[in-house]
Amino acid sequence: MVAGCLGGGSDAIQFILNPAEDTVDIEAQYQPLFTSIEDEFDVEIEGKETTSYAATTEEIQAAGDGDRVYADTSPGAVPQLGEEADVVGLRVAFGAERYFGLLVTRPDTGIESLSDIGQDTRVTTQTVASVSGGMAPFFMLQEAGLDIGDAPDGGSAGDFDWVQADAHDTAVSQLVNGDVDVAAGGAFVTVAHVPPEQIRNTEPHGPTLADISPDFEDAGTRDPELRVLDISPPIPRAPILANDEWQDDTREQIDQFMLDAEPEQFEHDAFDLADQLGSDLPDGLLEDYNNGEVAESPVEAYDLSSSQEEDWLEFQNNELWFSGVTDGTGEDYEPVNDFADAIGVDLGDV
Repeated sequence: MVAGCLGGGSDAIQFILNPAEDTVDIEAQYQPLFTSIEDEFDVEIEGKETTSYAATTEEIQAAGDGDRVYADTSPGAVPQLGEEADVVGLRVAFGAERYFGLLVTRPDTGIESLSDIGQDTRVTTQTVASVSGGMAPFFMLQEAGLDIGDAPDGGSAGDFDWVQADAHDTAVSQLVNGDVDVAAGGAFVTVAHVPPEQIRNTEPHGPTLADISPDFEDAGTRDPELRVLDISPPIPRAPILANDEWQDDTREQIDQFMLDAEPEQFEHDAFDLADQLGSDLPDGLLEDYNNGEVAESPVEAYDLSSSQEEDWLEFQNNELWFSGVTDGTGEDYEPVNDFADAIGVDLGDV
């Protein structure tokens, strides 16, 4: 672990943030990482949330000589940026550095497999800038024999009615509300709606979500129940990137600090997060959270009101989704190139 400050006064470092979920205050979510870096070094982290994955990529492309810029990007940004950015490392979520995209439907649609999708089936994915929410789902649809047309380029599909979603949780909400028939989303927003036995029975691509993903622990715990139609091959988790034109001791030391950081350095202080979110949660619940002792059924154990129950759900949604950073290079993201090649996407145009 690197100790002490870097000296020379406080310097600002910009951290560009991807807008993965509409329901998340992403600057609040990232506060543990920012605070850990600020406490260790004499720097100030300035979070900047973008409006799209493409905008995040454009921000780091715009960084010039010596600009102190880190970025939270989609895995697809790595092959797209090439030598314009350095891979600091792959994010790790509770021991896993790979994750999954899912295609799901409601039980009442009558769709039991991807082969049941037809011309009038409304299918929502994100753009291919999102690997688990767009690129991998298009790959799965094509592998099932469906004509995806030029939907990956923002056009229309040949064998279904494609609807673009803005975020993972937006896609799930559109499905739940009946606006679409099939939705794509990362495991972190879909798995909790799917019974675990369905996941175990829908894994054609080798290493399984049930074996790898920490999200599997939540399978089947959230209403309404959804039906899984397909699960992607494992995807390398999103990286932390740095401006390749920023090369100095400060960056080298902070890079190593993130790689060496312990899981607790990515955890919120419950009282700070509740304050940032304006949550009305009992002190006992927040104290137990900090001590790792939250009751199995918090709503009952802490006698939460309906509004407090909503606050607790928001609190959980804003926990930092990763618990570490592991060393990596651009080669780790070759599976993304494979998806892009299969569906005819030029990553330089994403």
